[in-house]
Amino acid sequence: MVDRSRVLDDPAALFHSGALDYVGPDAPEGFVDDGRLRSVEAFAQRAEVEQGRQRPHRPKAGSFPGWDALSEGQSYDLLIMYASLCDADGLRTRLGDMRFTRLKGNALALVGAMAQELDGRLWIADDRSFLCLFQPDSLPAAFNACLGLLANARLCSFEHFKLEQEVARLSFSFHRAPVPWQKPGQTGTIVSDAINFIYHLGRKFTPCGVIDLVRETAAELPERLAAHLVDAGGFEDKAILRFPGFQVSGSE
Repeated sequence: MVDRSRVLDDPAALFHSGALDYVGPDAPEGFVDDGRLRSVEAFAQRAEVEQGRQRPHRPKAGSFPGWDALSEGQSYDLLIMYASLCDADGLRTRLGDMRFTRLKGNALALVGAMAQELDGRLWIADDRSFLCLFQPDSLPAAFNACLGLLANARLCSFEHFKLEQEVARLSFSFHRAPVPWQKPGQTGTIVSDAINFIYHLGRKFTPCGVIDLVRETAAELPERLAAHLVDAGGFEDKAILRFPGFQVSGSE
């Protein structure tokens, strides 16, 4: 903007509207030259690149007012985490029904405590898996917590699962999507493509001891964490990124 006559009372307001440069009455003749124009052009290009790096707006099925204010039957954009005990059938065979039931209860308590620490909710549990919900922007903290559980698989097996010979491992899958809310224990009638998908992903695709994330969900991770992900291919028309896990020594 060239304002030789000082027509504008507030030149700074121009920049709030997207201006890139301002030339006022005090600027000498020749101030606007090829070098000045190249500088403005370079600044504009940098601004476009930086804007392109910003995450696109994510449409939401409903704003998140807090767990106690959720309305049953209404959909909310939430982070879904599916956690499962690896080789559950093999563990049941090797441990017996009684010890496996105790193991499952301890795993439930461990995952539930992790969710509670992050202000999430343990939502659905069955004989080998646990579905947790988190507020939509919780992925970095939840991912970090899962890394800790995977890295300490042997310690968790001994301290939490009460196993001396076995190393019971978990796997995790993440997807951020609209979810129809029902209170825990009242979820039997829910019909949801997102929930169906995360169960299919966790049970049919995610290997033992790893973390799988839908690519769009993984975009929420900071670069220092995203750098550890690898391309895992596609599943049900969604691209999947994977943290491939840690090496676990000793008996499986």
